[in-house]
Amino acid sequence: MSLPKKRQINITPNLVGQDRIDELMNFTDPVSTGFPSGINIKDLETGMRDFIKELNFTIDGELVPVIFFPGDRWSSFAKTWKYVDEDENIVFPLISINRSAPPAPGTSIISRYVIPGRKTFQTFRMATFDGVNSGVDIFSVPQPIPIDLKFQIKIFSHYIQDTNRFGELLITDFSSRQSFQKIKGRFMPIIMDGDPSDESTIEDFEGDRFYSQSYPLILQGYLQDENEFKITPAVNKILVVSEVDPFKTISGTTVLSGT
Repeated sequence: MSLPKKRQINITPNLVGQDRIDELMNFTDPVSTGFPSGINIKDLETGMRDFIKELNFTIDGELVPVIFFPGDRWSSFAKTWKYVDEDENIVFPLISINRSAPPAPGTSIISRYVIPGRKTFQTFRMATFDGVNSGVDIFSVPQPIPIDLKFQIKIFSHYIQDTNRFGELLITDFSSRQSFQKIKGRFMPIIMDGDPSDESTIEDFEGDRFYSQSYPLILQGYLQDENEFKITPAVNKILVVSEVDPFKTISGTTVLSGT
């Protein structure tokens, strides 16, 4: 009996040994300032794109392209899309991502309403010395702002088998209701917001029919402005250095004197 054919081929195998060590070191900051990285909406959008790319959805050993795409500009997009055949027809399949709503206040389990002013939290202390003064600097950051970003993830293909396979891959990733994406060193939850929808009746500008399925996702992230980070001097001490000269008293005892 022959082995079953693999439907999903991993074309990016996991690294081992020194290669894995180098991969982990790439996540560190060799010139760290002691503060976490700032996070804005663009970073969250990039994180969602990376999340879909890391699903590694392949067909015939090739990764399916993933792009940000505004659904109301299909015609102009179709004319500028770089993956076209000799007749200038769009090559399917492809996966699109678009924001389906403006940013909204966060709904994650860790979000709370706070008093005006946003509490500042100390991250750590660092000893300082400039040759004369010895002290300690306190590094502090304000409470992050929770935010929800809603996305529509769509798969387009001429074959319904491709859309079904992508659906299986995505739903499997959300078998525990939520998944996570690492954005600038911090893991943020992503949940599926409702049921997927079938949009296979869509036709492109030339009337060529294709299959399309849409999946609503919510990224529960937060914003962190680097301009709000603070370094506050805490304790300063002055180091006094004196020069001394030894001398002997009449009794022969050696003592020190100086300024």
